[in-house]
Amino acid sequence: MCGSYTITSKPKELSEYFRATLPTGPILMNNRTRPTQRLPVILEDNPNQIVLAHWGYPIHIGSSEKELINIRAESIETKPFFQKAAVKHRCIVLADGFYEWKKEAGKKQPYKLTINHTPMAMAGIYKWQEKKLTGEMLPFFSIITVPPSDFMKDIHDRMPVILEVGTEKNWLLSPSITDLLRPYTSKIIAEAVNL
Repeated sequence: MCGSYTITSKPKELSEYFRATLPTGPILMNNRTRPTQRLPVILEDNPNQIVLAHWGYPIHIGSSEKELINIRAESIETKPFFQKAAVKHRCIVLADGFYEWKKEAGKKQPYKLTINHTPMAMAGIYKWQEKKLTGEMLPFFSIITVPPSDFMKDIHDRMPVILEVGTEKNWLLSPSITDLLRPYTSKIIAEAVNL
C-alpha cells in the first residue's frame, strides 16, 4: 500500500522532466502527502499538461461512497469499478519518493524510498467528479499497486507501480496495460526516517 509519498521537486523541474506544462494553480512542495489533497498528475487525455487532482478514487457500494487511495493491479481489469478507467482514464502520479512502514522489533519503522532522489512517475487511474464542498469538477485519482520487487519484499508486501525512467508516458498511450503493471526492478534507495 502507498499511503503517503513526497513531491518536493520544484515545479519547473517537474515541467522539464515530464515535458509538460504547469497547471494554473500552484504545486505545493510536500514532504508527506495525504489522501484528499490536491496533487500533480498527468491525465491520459492531455499528456503534455500537469493538472492538480484529488487523491482518492470514489466508488459507490450500495448507498455508501468511499475513496480508494490504492487499487491492486490484479483487479484493475476485472472489477467493474475500474474497467473503464483502466482503458480510458489512466494517469501518471508525479512524485519523487514514497513511504512504506516495515515491522521492526514490535513497531512500524517508516522508510522513504526514492530513485536517485529525482522525479518519479507512479501509474494511476482517475475519474472526473464534482467536489462536494466546492462544486468544482476535478479528477479524482488512485495509485495502482503490485506485489513487491525482491528489494521491497523486506520492507512491505505491496508497492506502487513505478514507471521506468524515460517510458512514463507509455502508461498513458499503450493499448495493453498488463505488461506495464509490474514491480519496479531498477535501483531503489531506502532510508529509515522519523515521521
